[in-house]
Amino acid sequence: MILLVSLCLFFTFFSVSWAFSRAVQRSHDEVTERLIRRLRDDPEDRQMRVHLERDQRLSNVPFLDRILRKINPIKNFQSWIRQSGLSLSPGILILISLLLGMISFLLFTYPRKDFGSAIIFTPLFMAIPFGFVALAKNRRTKKFSEDFPDAISRMASSLRAGYSLQMALDAVIEDGGTGVVVDEFRKVRAEMELGQSFEEALKKMIERVDTTELRLFICSVIIQRESGGNLAELLDNLESTIRQRFELQRELQSATAQARLSGIVLSFLPVFVGFFVYFIHPDYVLFLFNDPVGIRLFWMCVAGQIMGVFTIKKIVDIKI
Repeated sequence: MILLVSLCLFFTFFSVSWAFSRAVQRSHDEVTERLIRRLRDDPEDRQMRVHLERDQRLSNVPFLDRILRKINPIKNFQSWIRQSGLSLSPGILILISLLLGMISFLLFTYPRKDFGSAIIFTPLFMAIPFGFVALAKNRRTKKFSEDFPDAISRMASSLRAGYSLQMALDAVIEDGGTGVVVDEFRKVRAEMELGQSFEEALKKMIERVDTTELRLFICSVIIQRESGGNLAELLDNLESTIRQRFELQRELQSATAQARLSGIVLSFLPVFVGFFVYFIHPDYVLFLFNDPVGIRLFWMCVAGQIMGVFTIKKIVDIKI
């Protein structure tokens, strides 16, 4: 009964806050549309140089947005979510995490009052949304890195054909079809249409896709625009460097495959052994949750297991 009432109260609060935030968002959208329409239709306003920039909300709930804006690390957290390509705000992600944590805690504490299991599993359930975002970010970053050399090659070919850099960027957008790289270049062009300079629009890409290849590309373009030189040849050399880097990464993954597999097996082996012993002799495992000495031993084992996992990951994860 307590679980049902808690869930009903949470969903009621969440629904009311969501409806209010959507009403506020529609009001802001209407004001923005009227401003853009006036700037487009009024000849006097059209002469002005307009610089528009999106206001990235930390939450669709106004009061939660104001609270999160006062926390400085939330801005880095927002950039991390943006790099995943998901349409989530930090406020929504935090609310989902709190909801899963509350459900997990109530399931273990009511009516069984199993506080030991609640302490163990509640943080795990709360970490599920963040793990999903991290997985989406890694997948999107990998896709961008795979497609980026082809985009650089098309830009270099367009530059050799006599195109300017911005025209070469448009050629990649028009000929590239769909993909993470093309979507990011479309955002660069849209930000330039809103009044930002080409260098500023390129630098903002790092907030959405932070990779070594992209940083090399942006540095190369900015240095060439300031000092001059053959940008097409520079992009060809950059493309060759990126492809060689990918080839070296594949060789390293092949060389460390056995060590990574051993790390995975050793990481999950205590869990499987624990379940196996529990089905054979439950008292041996329940001792770790019911007895004070067993609880301390359990947390020592968890700490040692986490240290071991990170140690193995550090050994086999070679950065180039």
